[in-house]
Amino acid sequence: MSSSILIYSVSGLLGFIIENMSLQDYALEAIKHYGYVGVFVVGFTQSIIQPVPVLPFMMMSQKLGLNPWIIGIVGVVSNMLGAMVSYWLGFFAGDRLVGKVLSKNHYIKAEALFNRYGTFAIIIGEPYKVMCWVSGILKFPFHRFIIATFISRVIHTLIYILIGHFFQKIF
Repeated sequence: MSSSILIYSVSGLLGFIIENMSLQDYALEAIKHYGYVGVFVVGFTQSIIQPVPVLPFMMMSQKLGLNPWIIGIVGVVSNMLGAMVSYWLGFFAGDRLVGKVLSKNHYIKAEALFNRYGTFAIIIGEPYKVMCWVSGILKFPFHRFIIATFISRVIHTLIYILIGHFFQKIF
């Protein structure tokens, strides 16, 4: 019963979004309405396919009534889990998905970045989801991918939380 309610709610919400809101507006509304669960969903899907990053919401955390450090933890964990999904999809589906998920241009640039910088490419690479997919496609060692992903997400999270804290003090 509860799963059918959830499916009905999600499909209704998606219909509303498509008709009335941009994806970025939807992400903001999801976080306002669902709080940390909304942060998790945005962070998880950001690492796989959708273009709205969770990091800017960390800057607005106090305006959203959420603790920036909890958002940071939820954001890092959700990004890591989504990154693992992207990695394994890239690993197993490989080049067949490049044209469907990534543009050939993004793939070529990411591959060149990997060839030049290795693990460091994951730490500095953006867009992040491209780096996750390409890591799997190129069969980058999973343990190195996870370590680099963790470092990358923690650095990005701390920067956004501190910027948000600084600007919220000013304004």
